[in-house]
Amino acid sequence: MGRGHTLRFQATDAAPEAAADWLIALGADALTWRRLPSPDALAAPATTTVHGALSDLLLLVYGRIPTRGAAPAPVGAGTGPVEIRGDVRLLDAWLHAVSFWLRE
Repeated sequence: MGRGHTLRFQATDAAPEAAADWLIALGADALTWRRLPSPDALAAPATTTVHGALSDLLLLVYGRIPTRGAAPAPVGAGTGPVEIRGDVRLLDAWLHAVSFWLRE
């Protein structure tokens, strides 16, 4: 997926003290993740950023809503349950890599 790329997941419906903002750094051999203390989008720019309700972020990771297309609503460009900014192909590749156990 490439060294130096990052994914950011921000829950839009969580209280600020919940720190529901995660940054995943993709390395050559591993990934690391951390919670970000601030919801400020400038605090941690990412290759791909996903905004949405916490439940919708979870549904996305579990493959229950798509990164694009329809079902349950149009996704992407801020029109669906989650908003994806940046490289959607990177998000698709990461979701495919981490969801191997869902396909077995």
